[in-house]
Amino acid sequence: MTTAAVQHWVKRYRLECDVMQPEFEIVIELDHRVVTTTSLRERYEFWHRPSVRTGQPDDGTSYLHPLLRQLGVVILGLATEGYNREGIVARFADGIEGWPEMDGSAGWSIVRVDPFEIDPLDFTVTEL
Repeated sequence: MTTAAVQHWVKRYRLECDVMQPEFEIVIELDHRVVTTTSLRERYEFWHRPSVRTGQPDDGTSYLHPLLRQLGVVILGLATEGYNREGIVARFADGIEGWPEMDGSAGWSIVRVDPFEIDPLDFTVTEL
């Protein structure tokens, strides 16, 4: 398969957490030869109640973004525990319920995770 053909199937997605200043950014790569509409729908249905799933189109587009957002929450949580990208990938390899390994072997790859940094000066103290 040519490089151009692979690039057609492999896509990167940037996730930005807007409540963080500066923005917390994650880059996820999906190989859509492996991560199909069917697999996205199955993963979506694993995480969401049937009443939430009503009206979802069959093209898979409405499954991808909610799943990536949910994955972003999981990754941010691990980053706040002090994990870097390699550590987060290793945690997924150890098993995180509802998610595949994130090393590319299941079509999902964590390409980049901003380091989580918080300064004590980011907090405001108010006497009540």
